[in-house]
Amino acid sequence: MPTHAEHTIIETRETPYDGVEVVNRIVRILDCFESGGLLSVTDLARQTGLPKTTCHRLLQTLQANNMVRKEGGMYGLGARPFSWVWSQVMSQPGRSFASPTLQHLKNVTDVTSIFCVRQGSFRIVVAMEEADQGSHRFVDIGQVAAIYAGAPSKVLIAWLTRHERERIFRGLKWVSLTAKTLSRSALEGECAQIRQRGWALSLGEREPNTFSVAVPVFGCDGGVVGAIAITGPLEVYRPASLPSWVAELFAAGRALSAELGFAERYPVKN
Repeated sequence: MPTHAEHTIIETRETPYDGVEVVNRIVRILDCFESGGLLSVTDLARQTGLPKTTCHRLLQTLQANNMVRKEGGMYGLGARPFSWVWSQVMSQPGRSFASPTLQHLKNVTDVTSIFCVRQGSFRIVVAMEEADQGSHRFVDIGQVAAIYAGAPSKVLIAWLTRHERERIFRGLKWVSLTAKTLSRSALEGECAQIRQRGWALSLGEREPNTFSVAVPVFGCDGGVVGAIAITGPLEVYRPASLPSWVAELFAAGRALSAELGFAERYPVKN
C-alpha cells in the first residue's frame, strides 16, 4: 500500500473539460476502496466531497463496467481492476524467474526479499519472498511506492541520466514521507554514489521503521529493468551484516541480469 503521503505526490491541474472532470471524480471514488471493505453511497460522498446523487450515478456506470460491485446497499471494488493489475504484474521482466533467487536471499538473510520495477514516477513490487515483517506489514506484491524514497526506488533511477530523472520528477510534489526522506538535491548526489558502489541503502526513508538494501538488474541493452532488494523492520538491521547482504545481492543481481541477456561486467559502475 502507498503511504498516506504518497497519495499526494502527483501534481494535479485544473482542467476546463467536463469529460476529464468526470474521470477525476471516478478516480476519487475508486481511491476510496483502496483500504478494502464495502462502502455506502453516503460513505463515498463524505470521503470524496461529491453529492450523493453524483456518486450514485457514477457508481451505476462503474458497476455496469465491473469496476465496482454491489452487495446489498454497499459497494466494493469490482473484478476488472484486479484483472488489469494481475496482467501487468505477471508480465513484468524478470518476474517469471526471480522466485528461486528471492527465496535464496530470504533464506540467507532472514528478511523479506523483493523484485521491483519502475512505472513512471512509482516503483512496483512484482515478486516477493516473505520473512517476518513484524507487527506492521509494510510490503507486498503489487505495492506501489514513490520512486524517490527507499533503496529499490533509488536503484531504479540511479543509472538514468540527470535529464531522464528530471523528466520523471516533473509534475511531482516532493513530499517528505518521513524525517529521513532525502531532498531532491541530496538524492541527486546519492545517485552518483549508488552508481559508483553498485548498491543502495535506505534507513527509514519511506517508512520510519523499515530498512532496505537494493542492487540493479540489467537487461540485454544495458539498461536497468528492475531492482532486487531485501527489506525488513529497522530493528533487525545490523551494520555488521551489510557487507554479506550486499555480496548476496550482487550475486542475485548478476544471475538475474545474465538470464536477461546482460553480457557486461556486473554491476555497471560509472
